Amino acid sequence: MSTQKKYCCFKCGYTSQKSNVINHFKRKKVCSRSPNCKYSEEHIELLNKHQFDKHFLVTNIAENISIENQNINNITNNHITNNITINFPDKLISFDEDWDLSLVGDKNKMFFTLAQQVYSPLLKMILNNEFNNNVIIESQNNQKGLVFKKLNHQRIYEECDINKIIDDAMCKLNKSLHNMLDNLLIDFSKLDDKLFNSRINEQKDFINQKLSEYQNNKETQNKIRNLITDIFVNKKEIAISNQKNLLKDIEISNEY
Repeated sequence: MSTQKKYCCFKCGYTSQKSNVINHFKRKKVCSRSPNCKYSEEHIELLNKHQFDKHFLVTNIAENISIENQNINNITNNHITNNITINFPDKLISFDEDWDLSLVGDKNKMFFTLAQQVYSPLLKMILNNEFNNNVIIESQNNQKGLVFKKLNHQRIYEECDINKIIDDAMCKLNKSLHNMLDNLLIDFSKLDDKLFNSRINEQKDFINQKLSEYQNNKETQNKIRNLITDIFVNKKEIAISNQKNLLKDIEISNEY
């Protein structure tokens, strides 16, 4: 799995490795503003330039991911900090709830009608949405992690065995995949394409088969658990940031 840092054009949303993004900026042809771009031209210029500084901190740099929740309010001495205004009680998703798939675009949904690898790619897409980052796993060596839950109107982080976290995540991913495929069937129902319908149903069977292999084959189980754990570990900084902001929000609420 690649851990190479990605860079971004904050105007059009193009995301790639450093050299490609630098070449993108040097092109004679000026890129077009993405519909998701909410920055002023001044902020775009600053962000594009200063993301290459080693102290630069940014979250949610991903192609086609909305950045409207980012509020840049601290720009000093070539150091930019993004403060994100979030209504956590409403937007941070409880681990026992379905993930928000709104940022998984139609093109990606079509990808899953044919893909042979489905669970880990979908989880990576899901965790690009900050509000889905409700699991904290510090490293592959941990036996337990933390999951965010809303219980009886309380918002808590609950310790949970990592195997239990991965088992639940796999079932949720299976449900998410079925929901996406069902919605595609609805969207294309007017075409009355029997071949497409057959392909969707075959893929649903394939997805169930993959989940069954995970649940019943010890070797597959260990492999997938390591893979899914690694994905959560790679997103731990965002998940920890969510936890800190949530606890801060709870402290403020308790003062009133």
